[in-house]
Amino acid sequence: MAAVTAAAVILSLAAGRGAGTLVAGAAVLAGQLFTGWTNDLHDAELDRSQGRRDKPILAGEIEAASVRTAAAGALVATVVLSLANGIPAAAVHLVAVAVAAAYNLALKPSVASVAPYALAFALLPCFVTLGLPAQRWPPAWAPLAGALLGAAAHFTQSLPDIGKQREGGLPARIGAGPSALAAAALLLAAVAVITFGPGRPGPFAIAALVVAAGLAAAILVLAALGRFTAAFRATLAIAAVAVAGFLASGRSL
Repeated sequence: MAAVTAAAVILSLAAGRGAGTLVAGAAVLAGQLFTGWTNDLHDAELDRSQGRRDKPILAGEIEAASVRTAAAGALVATVVLSLANGIPAAAVHLVAVAVAAAYNLALKPSVASVAPYALAFALLPCFVTLGLPAQRWPPAWAPLAGALLGAAAHFTQSLPDIGKQREGGLPARIGAGPSALAAAALLLAAVAVITFGPGRPGPFAIAALVVAAGLAAAILVLAALGRFTAAFRATLAIAAVAVAGFLASGRSL
């Protein structure tokens, strides 16, 4: 949630949206809250059957009805704030939120579980540039990199649930080892696209690619050791390194 919102803010600033960055960030945050809360509500019975007490609803910290109300409020805020970015940007962002909801409600246990992540992340740079005064689509490399990052995030985020009788999407079907390998490969591909997509890379972009390669190798090691949370954090670190290298090179969407 925080990582996606931060990415939207950084990309918006880099694209030159200025004060509009606040509205873009708020819209993405509202969408992330709606997605997260609806996911908790949908998974409540599954979590209860497996004795999980690390979720606020099951721990008794909050009533399910309160979460439903909060999710409804977040959805309204998502629509209003998205429209404040302009109709083209709003349409793209609402499609991304709908895709995330489809994942929560139907696609999570399917072999196509990676598709919503890839599509939603690919739409993020589109939302940013379509919200500019001169509404435009981003260069093709940006949504491609977003799709690769999103797919990688799905594989690493799913690692802790593999083998725990959770609903099995694609990562659960292929296992922890192949999922970690897929995540590392997708991340390296994403950073390569960010590095070379805009044109001839500078030293900062090349340095980011080297660091990302090291972190991708770390994901494989961490997954082999069963440190799945750390592996997911390494995914976030790679995304941060890629964006930092991109910005340090003086590039923008």
